[in-house]
Amino acid sequence: MSGTAGKYIIKILVTGIAVFVGAMCLAGCTKRSPAEISKDTPVDAFLPSLSQEAGVYGGYFFIPINDKVYRYSMDEHLDNEGDVGNVIFSCTEDGCGYSANYVFYESHSYPQHEKIIACCDGTWFTVKYAPALKSSKGVIEDAIAANFVVVNNGEFLNGEKLWDDFTTKAKKGQKSSVMVGQIYEQEGNLGNDLRRATKEDYPMVFFTKIVFDGERYTVSPIHYVGDVFVEYCEPGYDMPENSYRFLKCDEETPRSDKVTDRFVSWYFVDDESVSYRQIMSAYLSSVRLPDGQGGLGNHRLLFLIKNK
Repeated sequence: MSGTAGKYIIKILVTGIAVFVGAMCLAGCTKRSPAEISKDTPVDAFLPSLSQEAGVYGGYFFIPINDKVYRYSMDEHLDNEGDVGNVIFSCTEDGCGYSANYVFYESHSYPQHEKIIACCDGTWFTVKYAPALKSSKGVIEDAIAANFVVVNNGEFLNGEKLWDDFTTKAKKGQKSSVMVGQIYEQEGNLGNDLRRATKEDYPMVFFTKIVFDGERYTVSPIHYVGDVFVEYCEPGYDMPENSYRFLKCDEETPRSDKVTDRFVSWYFVDDESVSYRQIMSAYLSSVRLPDGQGGLGNHRLLFLIKNK
């Protein structure tokens, strides 16, 4: 791998990540595998990107096909050009102190362009179609109707009592379960390229199911398929199902007098001594610590709620 290509591909992998959670199913949620879902769920046709400027920016590849621009993301490294076909598009991306040259080719294995072969200064890899992540219209209303806890911008949009009931039962060691929807808006402090590349993704909603069996919390991803909430994991998109020993909440004290909002952070850990601040410090650190999770063991952030 050439130096400039290597640097740029690492940049794509980092900036392309959006900051972006079994047991019996709850009412209104059926549990099926992705393969089973694909049998009766129509696949949407590829939709062109809202950003009609072709090129590489914000961790994505914007490739013109038949007079429309489609968004792609990094897929897999290739040892060679593989089943490369005709050239689709080429461009040069200039960064801080480096320049990367891209050529995109048709792949004979994917004639509908689900994947495209790319070469960056001698390095071969594939990119895959990256549809907008913006949640479908009405999904939040349907989640509320299905008794989800819904959190938006640090506040309960629905289900505050449901959450209180769930955590109260869990503290007493009683079996309990709850479904949660978290709404994400586009951050105000994003760089121009990343903002432009991801504007079609917001608002997005991630749904999860949390089940406490009396000893551990199991957290599973849920998707809204058609008009039903379905429990399954989408590889490369969801955090896979996992279980944790503790559900903790920490109140964050503002570090400045100018910051007036106080938040309560909810998160899962196996080590009860781990704090929210430790987790955030590990995420923001450039140092790789042991065990692949910042040296903090098995953990997962859930949501922040403004402390009234």
